[in-house]
Amino acid sequence: MGLQGLNLRQLQAELEAYLHLDAWFIRIPIITEDLGDVVNIADQAVAKLNTCVVVETSEFDDTEPNVPPVRGEVGISISVWENVSINRNPEAPQVHASDTAQVILALVKRFTGSAELNLGSIFGGTMKLLEINRSVPVTAYVCRFKALSGFSYEPTAAAGGILSESPSTVQILGEAGIPTAQG
Repeated sequence: MGLQGLNLRQLQAELEAYLHLDAWFIRIPIITEDLGDVVNIADQAVAKLNTCVVVETSEFDDTEPNVPPVRGEVGISISVWENVSINRNPEAPQVHASDTAQVILALVKRFTGSAELNLGSIFGGTMKLLEINRSVPVTAYVCRFKALSGFSYEPTAAAGGILSESPSTVQILGEAGIPTAQG
C-alpha cells in the first residue's frame, strides 16, 4: 500500500508550480529542497539572476501521536534570496527580496494543493529577515506557514517476511515466524 496522503516532495513541487503561475515570478527561479544541494543551487541562481526563491517543508508536528494515521501541522518555509550588489544596480530589474516575500505571503494563503496532498487551510504566515554571511552580499527573507494535514503508511514485509504488530513494537518475522529484526 505504501505512503498515503501528504507527500512533502509533492507539496514542494505544487507550491513551486503555483508560484510560477503568477507574473511576479516569471524571471525568478524557484528551487525546491528535493533538488538536493539547495544552498549551492541557490548561490548559483542568485549570482546569475539576482533573486531566487527556495521552497522547503521544514517540519511536521504530530498533534495526535498515539493515534494512527499521522495527523498534525506541516511547516512550510519559502525563502527569498537577493544579490543586493547586482540587483540594486539601476540597470537591474530590482526585484527586492522584501517585496517578493510579501507577494509570497499573499499568494500562499490562497494555495489549496491537489486532493492527494490532503492539505487543510494554510495559516500562520510570518516573514523574517535572515542573516546570511556569504562572499556575495545577499539579503534573504523567509516566509513560514503551517497547514493541517496527515499521512499514513501501511507496513509491508520485506522479502517474504511477515509483519507482526504488538502495541509497543513491530517485529519482522521470518517465514518460520522467528523474529529477524525489531523496530
